[in-house]
Amino acid sequence: MELTDPRAENMEDEDEDGYIMMSIQQQTSIKGLAGSERGPRTPSSLWRPVALALLVLCLLSLSGVVTLGTMIIRQPNHVAIQDGNVSETLQQLARRLCQELVSKTKGHKCNPCSSLKYHQGNCYLLSHRNRTWEDSRTYCASKNYVMLKVDNKEELAYINRNTNKIRWIGLSRRAIDSPWMWEDGSVLATDLFQISGDGEANRHCAFFHNGKIQAADCQESYPTLCESVGGNIKIDLLL
Repeated sequence: MELTDPRAENMEDEDEDGYIMMSIQQQTSIKGLAGSERGPRTPSSLWRPVALALLVLCLLSLSGVVTLGTMIIRQPNHVAIQDGNVSETLQQLARRLCQELVSKTKGHKCNPCSSLKYHQGNCYLLSHRNRTWEDSRTYCASKNYVMLKVDNKEELAYINRNTNKIRWIGLSRRAIDSPWMWEDGSVLATDLFQISGDGEANRHCAFFHNGKIQAADCQESYPTLCESVGGNIKIDLLL
């Protein structure tokens, strides 16, 4: 029977335990060394998400500022357009009211025309001096007027009520086969009125008489009829 020394057994246990402890310590040291080799997380790696978030907020803020600025820039124009529409509407009403007052009260103070003849927003100047068609055109221009252009039959009826003389109007043509044109370059509407003497030679200017339009020689002398767009009506003069 083999005898063993208990102290030897204890020493073997101690050696085994010591080896285990040393192994654990060595592994822990290795892990620690590996961790120290990687090093702690640097500040730059921590700020990257924060910087990205701040960048997104800045972009959103910039977009909001641009949108708000666009609204501010457009708003005055929109208000100006609205104010312009309101002003024009008021002027249309003022012209109608002034027209009624002028038709009932001669020389009413709301009349924007120095010539006293006011109708549908237009001023009319009746010259009594005889002139050629071209001289009549020059005369109207000197008064900041143009020779009459008849826009509709209602205006033609108004002119007929206010004069019984032959008067040059702003209608002429270059030749017998050319179209009749107004002083502003527009062509005469064929359904507005007929021109008497249209087919006769050397009659390239037109005058108004007794509600009709007559072709005539441009060198003949007649009084003229000038026209101008009336200015804005002063609201306080309507009262």
